[in-house]
Amino acid sequence: MISLRHCLLAAAIVAATFLEALPARAMDLLYVNRCVGGCALTGGTDDAVMRKSSLLQGSTTVPEFPHGDAAFDATVDCVRSVLAQYDVAVVTSDPGAAVRREVILGGSSQNVIGIAGVWGVAPFFSGVPRDNAIAFAFANDIGANVDALCWIAARGFGALYGLDNNLYCPDVMSDTQGCGTKTFTNFDATCGESATPRTCNIPGSPATQNSALRLAQVPGRADVIFRGLFEAAGPSP
Repeated sequence: MISLRHCLLAAAIVAATFLEALPARAMDLLYVNRCVGGCALTGGTDDAVMRKSSLLQGSTTVPEFPHGDAAFDATVDCVRSVLAQYDVAVVTSDPGAAVRREVILGGSSQNVIGIAGVWGVAPFFSGVPRDNAIAFAFANDIGANVDALCWIAARGFGALYGLDNNLYCPDVMSDTQGCGTKTFTNFDATCGESATPRTCNIPGSPATQNSALRLAQVPGRADVIFRGLFEAAGPSP
């Protein structure tokens, strides 16, 4: 007898094949860049295609991802799983002239902001989503921990989508570690950093931010059935 689960899995495979055949422009494009050979960047108005970042003063070259193929591939798989519920395509090949949101996964904070020991930075515009901009997850500073690499890279994408930092540990936008798997949670979290609460720096200046709902307003949600995410669920508050 063919079980309902087998039928659902078969439908997911067919649907996934269909989705892969859709033109990439139907989805938001997210580029995880391992900077093979180094990423040459200059300061200026944010423009990922032209390799410019508002976080820079002058120019720099960010060294490539130092932890090997297996760690990079596992990190990208994790980022894809965190973002799977949204209508985005996470790619690792240079999209060329295509407008995208990009996270550079390599180098150290010293290469970009001149301060050592920072795990990640991103341009942030008071909660307004920013396309064609670059965030950074500093793999040299983070180390070879795939979970940490994943959370910082995903947080960079979140910032480019206009999400603020919060204090709810299971949420990607929280800088607190040690609470298991992180995701964009459907939870009204207090904004802030390092256990210090503050007003959210997003439109309306509310006291809390629901990362999952705010993110869904930008790229939109993927069809859960067609994505094959039958058992996917965020953490309980």
